[in-house]
Amino acid sequence: MGASLAESWTESPDGLVYEFKLRRGLKFHNGDPLTAEDVKFSFERYKGAGAKELQTRVRAGRDRRSARRCGSG
Repeated sequence: MGASLAESWTESPDGLVYEFKLRRGLKFHNGDPLTAEDVKFSFERYKGAGAKELQTRVRAGRDRRSARRCGSG
């Protein structure tokens, strides 16, 4: 498996919340830093299967974290 944006992630006991800890120092091709807000924007922009459901359940966390709520509930 190649490099990933997340250095680690956790799943809530009910399996509905995943929290991703972004790697430090991530940058876009132009040198701008990648943030949790950028990850959130990408999820919100996604137009594929299940996009509407996914968009209602994405939020950006504090610090270097990006969390996504999945499933029903």
